[in-house]
Amino acid sequence: MPGSESVAGVPAPATTPAPIDHEAQRTGAITTAGDDRAGICYEVRSYVVDILDKKIPDTPEAQAAADTVFGVIYTIDDDDWATPEAWRKANPNWGVSVPPQEIANKAHKAIQLASAMAIKDELGEREYEARAAGVPAEKAAGIATQIARDRIDQEAHETAVDDPKSQPA
Repeated sequence: MPGSESVAGVPAPATTPAPIDHEAQRTGAITTAGDDRAGICYEVRSYVVDILDKKIPDTPEAQAAADTVFGVIYTIDDDDWATPEAWRKANPNWGVSVPPQEIANKAHKAIQLASAMAIKDELGEREYEARAAGVPAEKAAGIATQIARDRIDQEAHETAVDDPKSQPA
């Protein structure tokens, strides 16, 4: 019978695969939540948090769906975010694809810029008040959106300037 011969006394593996239990299949996803709270990655993260916090509806359907999810969330919990211990906890690939010195540099910059961000927020409020004075509400919302987009573009440019990898060789 083909496939049942042995080599050096070791029996050949079975040629018939084990039956597949389609009811037990799982779907996996590895992602970061990202910054977009309207995106699918954040949605999946929120679902996993609800499962872990036991906030899933107590119906057989919802519980059965939750039982098909395996979730792991790496985060700093309530730790001090400015410590190397917290950085390591939130980055499971620490020292492999997550360079510790790069994270330390970014954290140091964030600490130094915290007061600058407070000043920027105050300036943004003043800019909005100046530009939106006497403007109908629907246009004022557009002004606020444009100020936010300008801020994002400016911060992206500042990050690119500070990141030696983004500079031409």
